[in-house]
Amino acid sequence: MTRCPRVGHKIGPSFCKAIETPFAIVLTVSDDEITRFLMLEHTLAVAATARS
Repeated sequence: MTRCPRVGHKIGPSFCKAIETPFAIVLTVSDDEITRFLMLEHTLAVAATARS
């Protein structure tokens, strides 16, 4: 096993892939507090990279 250079987890060498994708973070705020956090990313790009 090796360590992923991006996050340091112990993994097999074929499992650590770094990609750049567009993303958005949506926060819902109520009474000056964050009540919901949602991160959206381009999942097709992530899936395609995971398969390669």
